[in-house]
Amino acid sequence: MTLPEEYRTSLLEVGASGAGPDYGLLPSRLPYPDAPPSDGHLQRPFRPGPLMDLLTEHGEAEPVREDYADEDALQRDYRAWEERNEELDHELTDGTWLLSHQGCAYYTLLAVTGPERGTLWNDVRAVGEGIDPVRLRDKDRVSFAEWYLTWLAYAEREAWDEAPR
Repeated sequence: MTLPEEYRTSLLEVGASGAGPDYGLLPSRLPYPDAPPSDGHLQRPFRPGPLMDLLTEHGEAEPVREDYADEDALQRDYRAWEERNEELDHELTDGTWLLSHQGCAYYTLLAVTGPERGTLWNDVRAVGEGIDPVRLRDKDRVSFAEWYLTWLAYAEREAWDEAPR
């Protein structure tokens, strides 16, 4: 896997972490805090649309008590359903690089594989909304440079507005 050019250039010429949007750029690491170190997620394609559809379909198939006469069967099926739900949830970040923490367990991800390679995504799974593209103004997809330079212009305006006179 090769990082998208804009991000790779930023790492080489600006820095690997620190000042940036949200709570700043994070040091290079896996797409979610407890990800196994070498599960191959960066080699797999990033495909949020189909996976969000699968998660929705899977969510609608959650075992419910009313459908079971036997408690053991319900528990068995629910454990299997929950395990698959967790697998699908983690697959949402396949092919992504964790860039920043937005707060409240929201993250910004960079797609490094698949047709969305080079675009940024909001990871808002903490509130059950999955993953959706970062949007700026009227753009539906945003690159790393667009995202970072928009923040930099904002930060500079804010610094000058707050500077003592």
